[in-house]
Amino acid sequence: LQDNSYRGSLVTNVFGGGTVNTEWSFLNGYNSHPKYIKDTNSFIWYFNEQGYRTEAMHPNFGWFYNRRNINDYLGFEQFDYYENKYGEIQEQPLRDWEFFDYIIKGYEENKESGKPYLNFSVTYQNHGPYSQQKETDINYLKRKSEDVEKTYNQVNNYFSGIKSTGESIENS
Repeated sequence: LQDNSYRGSLVTNVFGGGTVNTEWSFLNGYNSHPKYIKDTNSFIWYFNEQGYRTEAMHPNFGWFYNRRNINDYLGFEQFDYYENKYGEIQEQPLRDWEFFDYIIKGYEENKESGKPYLNFSVTYQNHGPYSQQKETDINYLKRKSEDVEKTYNQVNNYFSGIKSTGESIENS
């Protein structure tokens, strides 16, 4: 899959809410967002015109940030979300290793069509808020004070989630 895809890193200016703004900025290049009540310029439309099958996936609720409508306005042919796909499989949240199987399945199913494929997927497993309780025995950071236990646990749990996602990618 790595040999057949373009990939890179994305650094965002969003923390603690509004993560969908990063998604939409990535898809259309706007740093402020128009009211998404009709078709809106995005690179997804360009890929559609080039003959690609375009699909978006997110295992959270489609009503959240109105993704179920806005992803259509951005040009996606198909958008799979909790209510129309993943909710039949399991309750929230779908873990990354399960979600990655759906991404790979979409890619494999599309290969039979002979069309190029664009999949824009947003995971949910390591989304905050992060528990203030200790959830892993691995310490990813050196704790300098016992006074910051709750904050330490939140950051450590976040790093544990990153590790879990990395392992899910390696095993997919």
